Amino acid sequence: MRKIEQLRKLGEMRRTDNQQELTKKYKQIGDFHGGKCDSWNCVSPWNKAAGNYDSPIMVIGQDWISEDAAESSLKSFELGCDPENRTNKTLHKLLLEHFGLKFSDIYGTNLFVFIKPGAMNSRIPSKDLLYSARKYTLAEIDIVQPKVVICLGKAAYDALCRAIGVKAKDFELSAEHPIRYGCTLIYGVPHTGPLGINNAGGMEKVWEIWKKMAHQRELADIVSSKKACPTLRAS
Repeated sequence: MRKIEQLRKLGEMRRTDNQQELTKKYKQIGDFHGGKCDSWNCVSPWNKAAGNYDSPIMVIGQDWISEDAAESSLKSFELGCDPENRTNKTLHKLLLEHFGLKFSDIYGTNLFVFIKPGAMNSRIPSKDLLYSARKYTLAEIDIVQPKVVICLGKAAYDALCRAIGVKAKDFELSAEHPIRYGCTLIYGVPHTGPLGINNAGGMEKVWEIWKKMAHQRELADIVSSKKACPTLRAS
């Protein structure tokens, strides 16, 4: 219950954030479709679809949706994650194939907690990604205490590393050489959207990256371990 209450408080912090330190004023998830997402008290709507806060695995996307996409994405606002979306379908398949887990078995969130203007491929300023990572994503990690964090895409991975205060690994190596944050291992993998897959060299290459990550001895041991995670600290 303590985790639930802490996550709800973090969700309320997101909802009432004045965003004065950001480069622009972004819309909130509650600004669309009658504000139904705000009734979930979530940090990111992925928390509803992937809300197992006791899971050893946390998946972090870059951002949830854009203003242009939000208007026509009612299913996302109803479920937290549209299962028919290509990006989501690929992620769900990779989780199931390499970890034997459904999306609902893990804890999922997005590093940037607001709604960016424009299309889904619109860029978010690095300053704003870092702000959200420091204020929200690190707090989620501290609350949930996952043993493994998987960042989808270079932007999310780099921002999280900067928030922790460590130098990001070469992204091409980040799926095999994790960053440590206390007892949590942080990996970076290609974004599961079409552009991310193409940039990585195709789906076969992405599948191989996940396979290598999942079969690392240290990751396999830490995911299967029942040992509680101590208080997190940057390292």
